[in-house]
Amino acid sequence: MMHGVPRSWMLALPLGCLVVAASAPAFAQHRASCAVRQVLGLREPGGIPADLRFLEPQLSKPPFTAWKSFRKLSRTDLQMTKDEQKSMILVTGHKLQLTYLGLEGKSLRLRLSIVPKVIDNSQLRIRSGGTFLQIGLPYQSGTLIVATTCKG
Repeated sequence: MMHGVPRSWMLALPLGCLVVAASAPAFAQHRASCAVRQVLGLREPGGIPADLRFLEPQLSKPPFTAWKSFRKLSRTDLQMTKDEQKSMILVTGHKLQLTYLGLEGKSLRLRLSIVPKVIDNSQLRIRSGGTFLQIGLPYQSGTLIVATTCKG
């Protein structure tokens, strides 16, 4: 006994801290944070603006080379727990639904739907911090590109 504390408690406290620390990554697997950016692809020259430079490696390859300039229209942040679905309305009036299905190794598993019937329950895998792009919705004088970045 040391200053009124039994020796068994002195050993139990560090072990208890290890159990709490070891369970923290398991809890993190049950949550995902996604940023959904709506980007307008245009055929007029203009390039990639500073706020979309992180997408340059993807936007500078086909099929995205069909557009000569890009403009961010909006950003929506979604927080999800495992198997939770979040929805938002795109600028086109379509409804985007995103469901976090959990982690598989270092990849997040997601389900994406854009309704009415653009994409119906597509399952995706992306690395944590990665971005996937969905194209094809006409909007104004260009095409809407949905860029979704998720961390788990």
